[in-house]
Amino acid sequence: VVFPVNVSDATAELSETLLIVNGILVFISVFISYRLATRTLRPIEEAYERQRQFLSDASHELRTPLAILQANLENERDGASIDLRASAISHLEEVRRMSTLVSDVLSLSKLEHSGSETARAPMIVNDVLQKVVDRLSSIAMNHHVALVLEDASETFTILAADEPFIRVLTNIIENAILYNRPEGSVSVSMEREDDSVRIDVVDTGVGIAEKDVQKIFDRFYRADKSRSRRTGGSGLGLSIARSIIESFGGAISMKSTVDIGTTVSIVLPIHKAS
Repeated sequence: VVFPVNVSDATAELSETLLIVNGILVFISVFISYRLATRTLRPIEEAYERQRQFLSDASHELRTPLAILQANLENERDGASIDLRASAISHLEEVRRMSTLVSDVLSLSKLEHSGSETARAPMIVNDVLQKVVDRLSSIAMNHHVALVLEDASETFTILAADEPFIRVLTNIIENAILYNRPEGSVSVSMEREDDSVRIDVVDTGVGIAEKDVQKIFDRFYRADKSRSRRTGGSGLGLSIARSIIESFGGAISMKSTVDIGTTVSIVLPIHKAS
């Protein structure tokens, strides 16, 4: 038996089906486009937010020394009874602080733009560490802190830029000295870790709370703002150190316990001569 086909009904059903399918496809396309756009824009938004926060923090850090300079100069202008020598010393301290901050901001900006393009060459870690320890020995002596470079079991060669690498080691070891306690110690050692060398700087200082350790490499973050200000730090030293080490293909981390001490570890790939 052959049933008659209603062409108009079939056409209507086909049109309705195509309309539904097209609607679903449009919805899927819009959804996928939205997800892709969101995923693409997220890094841009995060970069913008980091830049905005960086400028805000930098402005805040500059505001304090400028306010001190302004207050001192206004007192001098108004003829207040002040010690001119002490006032001049105060001015110089604030100018040095601002100079350090500006220098560190420029260094961080340069590192972020150049990245891994920094010129590198093979260098012996043992020799660089010895140079930095010798350079900081007088500071350790003045703070009554024993600074010791442990003997390494072998000689390690890495691929790095000389001055930036020295800057990182100086910053880490100097912090270990300055935030130590009288008659405390700072031990610097190195050892092989697979195809990398691990440098450990261990101090017996005041330590850092766990909540602060998680943020210690962030820009302008200070676990103890008053002490950091007295030592003349900009709050960018550890952030710069991390950027430098990462540009060498390495990593830097910190472990700390309050009233016991801190360990900063730097891991860098060992350079194999071709």
